Amino acid sequence: MASVVTFVSLPLLIRLLGSVQFGKWSLVEPLQLLLSQSILLGIDYGIIKHINLNKLPPNDTLSKLLMASHPFIFASLFVTFLFLKTTSFSLHEIFWLLLLIYIESVLILIMSSYRAANLVRGYALVAIAKALIFLAVLFIAIFTDYLVIDSLGEVLKWRCISAVLGIGVSLFIVTPSADTYFANNNIEKIRCWQLYKNAVAYGLPLLITGLLTMIVEYADRYILKSYFDYNTLTQYVVYLKIASFLKPLILTPFALWWVTERFRRMEDPDGGKAFFRNTAVWLLVTYIIAGGILWFFSPWLISLIAPGIPCRTGIVLILIVSVIFMGMAYPMNIGLLNDGKTHLNIYGILGGAILHILLCFILIPTFGILGASVATMLSYLAYVLLINMISQRIYRVPFAYFRMFIYFSVAIGGLLIIDLAIMNNGFVASAGKVVCFVVLLIWPTKLITSNRLAFGSFKENN
Repeated sequence: MASVVTFVSLPLLIRLLGSVQFGKWSLVEPLQLLLSQSILLGIDYGIIKHINLNKLPPNDTLSKLLMASHPFIFASLFVTFLFLKTTSFSLHEIFWLLLLIYIESVLILIMSSYRAANLVRGYALVAIAKALIFLAVLFIAIFTDYLVIDSLGEVLKWRCISAVLGIGVSLFIVTPSADTYFANNNIEKIRCWQLYKNAVAYGLPLLITGLLTMIVEYADRYILKSYFDYNTLTQYVVYLKIASFLKPLILTPFALWWVTERFRRMEDPDGGKAFFRNTAVWLLVTYIIAGGILWFFSPWLISLIAPGIPCRTGIVLILIVSVIFMGMAYPMNIGLLNDGKTHLNIYGILGGAILHILLCFILIPTFGILGASVATMLSYLAYVLLINMISQRIYRVPFAYFRMFIYFSVAIGGLLIIDLAIMNNGFVASAGKVVCFVVLLIWPTKLITSNRLAFGSFKENN
């Protein structure tokens, strides 16, 4: 649903706002995401630990953490207000941005509690309702005269309304029955501040890791804007959005499932090592096949989403590869999610963030959008290598590094050869390329996922 809304809302927002206002929105959107997560201090990660590991009742845990977190949330919003007053934002824009930051922070915590309690319906209802309501608003503004959305402030306002209605829908339908499974824990004896402090201690390092990840994800567009105009920025954001389709399609579902599954698999007889190795291989295969399909259709998608944007498929491919590198950090980071080890995640992403900023300042002034995309790809590659190296020192897993590298190389090579062999970029030609690509990867996929190759060295090591 998130992927569909991203696909459909992008051309609608460009049409409603124009290049300048859309470029402004593309800078505000990551700022809102960053602040909504920051003011929670990582308790959205902590609530997952409290519910999954400590077996505390979800609703009571959520209530206590909401109560304890609000003083810091309100203080942070006040400081943010003072800062935004010194910028070019109007009071109208500041009001709706601060309100959106607050609503989204509460939304993040509620959805984290749904994740931890395995309330799939609640999580899905929030995400789907919020997305569809915002999309409906954009359609109404495009095709009727009832709504006018032509500025950043209006977009922020309707994002707020969509989020509130999404929360309302989920709270109305989802019942607190999940608490009955945790009835043996007397949470009343745990003070709010004690629960909050423990959640922050566990989640703050993961939050810092997430914020540093956002630097790698979003710093390029700010640096690009400092050297080029909003039209160039809009062009780059369109390429980013197309590559980012892989996130809600693959990365988000995997990440939602992975945290709890990892805790469970650590209790396997072999500590989950065979499972972790196999999961990394299959996730890479899934990413490459989905990424190849997305890239073949990218010329058609660009013409559909933003007809005036030049079709630079090489840049889209680089950005798709960067998403693959980012996504592979999840299954290849096993040891650093252990209690007491989460702070080590910071070192891996810090290296990637520093490299990203340096490469952006080196490459963007000369190469523009191409430089920004290469900087992003290399930064995520450095991140996944660093995080895996640190994780392996804590919890060794015999990943199939060489086989995954060969598979990746064969897939990228095949991708480029097929694209050169079939020059047409129309929808039918793109579909033909997809068929050729999938057929090409049948044998390498069977080889890399076979039991003999996937687990042979693992069995020998044990």
